[in-house]
Amino acid sequence: MKAVTKLVPASIKARLDFGRRS
Repeated sequence: MKAVTKLVPASIKARLDFGRRS
């Protein structure tokens, strides 16, 4: 469960960072 909770925000941050970089 902890891994999923950490993966969710990580994916969101990665997506936000990617959109800002693009």
